[in-house]
Amino acid sequence: RAPLFSPQQPLPAWLYSPMRPPPGGGGCGSPRAPARDSLAEMLTEMEIDEQRIAIAGHSAGGGYAYLLAYLDPDSSYSGVFTMNAPYLPVRDVVDPIYTAPIRMYYGQEDPDFPEAHNQLAAQWGGLGVEWEEETLPGFAHNNWPQSAVFNGFQFLLAQQRVAQSMSTCATTDTELCLREGRFKVTIDWQDFDGNTGQARVSSLRTDDSGVFFFFDKDNWEVLVKVIDGCAVTGHQWVFSAASTNIQYTLTVTDLETDRVATYTNPLGEASAAVTDTSAFPCETSEP
Repeated sequence: RAPLFSPQQPLPAWLYSPMRPPPGGGGCGSPRAPARDSLAEMLTEMEIDEQRIAIAGHSAGGGYAYLLAYLDPDSSYSGVFTMNAPYLPVRDVVDPIYTAPIRMYYGQEDPDFPEAHNQLAAQWGGLGVEWEEETLPGFAHNNWPQSAVFNGFQFLLAQQRVAQSMSTCATTDTELCLREGRFKVTIDWQDFDGNTGQARVSSLRTDDSGVFFFFDKDNWEVLVKVIDGCAVTGHQWVFSAASTNIQYTLTVTDLETDRVATYTNPLGEASAAVTDTSAFPCETSEP
């Protein structure tokens, strides 16, 4: 453990470098236990912002770093920095709340450059991982300028896990998720023959509004909007307009507070517009 770099060029962070299992060269042993144990020791010994714990590594250690960040369900890293890392496949990111951005450094004389670099760039793009890079001529696998390390750790210091509730949703075939996943919207219907079902979500939608259909994707039935009216009425608003006379129940759930608003149209009546400007209080206290 040591403060990063020199007193003339300090960074406000601690660097903790656990010893790898001896011996056997790069890539030996599993990185999960040393990383977990080192982090636990660090948290007991120092005052640490747990939203700003990052991971970095060189060569095989760089590969381990991004595998831990994206595949370990117990990890909670805010950022990843790798130097001359090999390509290792990552099929999915296990953390549903936060995806750590990654910075990659390569010396252009490194045997892994450009193949591993290009494979990783394509991989991060396919997974939606934010990434940036620095590649420098004249440097190989085991040598680099100090500026490359400094820039990498500056990148890590800029990252912070976003505090976000687990209670968010992602739009599916029958659930419309609005306002960055905070509000879940569903519609249950019943027709004149007694048939029932769930309305389907159209591809026509934005972050605060969406359209449902009952029977045919080209025959839209209900438009729903959840609007931030906090500055006007102190509430989130629910607006809806429909062109149907079958029975349906529109349900909007605020996943931050578990409050629910429902609106029902009776069978055989032309649907009236919903303009509820007091649907959800803007305070996020428990109901």
